[in-house]
Amino acid sequence: MATDASISELLTTLYTAKAISTVAATSSPILGLFGFNGNDPKSDGKNLLRVGKRKSGWDIFDDTRTAASFRAPAAPAATVARNPVGRVEIVFPRMAEKLPLLHDDLNNFRKIGGGYSDYDPRGIDYITKQQRYLGQRAANFRLLMTAGMMRGNLYGHQVGDTTYYDFDSTAAINTISWRIPTGNTLQLNMTGDGNIIDASWATVASTDIPRHLSAINAAFEYTSGSRLDVAVINSKTWDLIKTNTLVQRQAGSSNRVFKVDKRDVGMGFNGKPLTNRVGEIDAANFVEFIITDAVMDVGPPHTLRREKLIPDNYAWFGPQPDKDLMEMLIGSEVVSEGHGKAPSEKYGTYAYSKENDDPAVVELYSGDNACPALYVPAATAWAQVVF
Repeated sequence: MATDASISELLTTLYTAKAISTVAATSSPILGLFGFNGNDPKSDGKNLLRVGKRKSGWDIFDDTRTAASFRAPAAPAATVARNPVGRVEIVFPRMAEKLPLLHDDLNNFRKIGGGYSDYDPRGIDYITKQQRYLGQRAANFRLLMTAGMMRGNLYGHQVGDTTYYDFDSTAAINTISWRIPTGNTLQLNMTGDGNIIDASWATVASTDIPRHLSAINAAFEYTSGSRLDVAVINSKTWDLIKTNTLVQRQAGSSNRVFKVDKRDVGMGFNGKPLTNRVGEIDAANFVEFIITDAVMDVGPPHTLRREKLIPDNYAWFGPQPDKDLMEMLIGSEVVSEGHGKAPSEKYGTYAYSKENDDPAVVELYSGDNACPALYVPAATAWAQVVF
């Protein structure tokens, strides 16, 4: 992030909060897809709900298929039983980190990527990169939970006073469950009539991928009154789709298999091009494919392992995300930004800086309290398409 700000301006709470929060809100296309980025639904993600405090929860509320009562003339109104509501209670997952920067170091650091004699007189280049680093970590905090929601579960493990979350249930001390029905996982026996994914997508010569996609759409309508709009996959799965014989046959011998196969347009906040691709095939043009090879480092803090957000052989299916189906709930906590400053309640992603002495150091703080809520679990599916 280029800046003409002085070092004193860079290290203020106002600038630190803006720098870190902006990166957190803009650095993940997947958070953007779900509308889970930022704190303000008017300017950030569209599916945000500010609820505050430490504990919250959400109702699971399915659409009804029952018609209203037919009554004879002059008969009293029929009494209707309340629609059954499931409830998920949570304590907000919390991120809280600080990054100390010694003023003596800031005065002597060379520019990152520069030569040994190419010094940044006041560490400005270094500070902006560290602020961006904290912002990316904040975005990954929500991205990890979003990936857990897509899969159905996220598992917590304890190391000292730090809890880390990943997708491995082994020795987990707690589980965040979004209660996706078992039939909406793996080979997708969504209606109880048998697996929809009844053949591996790797068998490109005979597997009927268009039929699978049509059946998933019908199953969503049957189970939740929703529909299939979006499939999130990685590039290996997209290549299998494009080389599938039945997909090619339905496109016609003189036509391209895909109607759309392009990258997202624009640049990320890190100055690099967006990496997501968007695809659409003639054989099932009601589905938008989001193709991502994004990865995350997960696991114990000192032995992280790199995993794909969407692993090989898997796909997430669902409708266009909206507030009736899912939201990112925004919690809050009370924060004191320094000695002599009154505590204040901070919602969602926040950041500030604090000066300390002996030695002279500025500490950059970053935090977040948030959790995705899935109101209609039957409206999403996490499928193993290659087996």
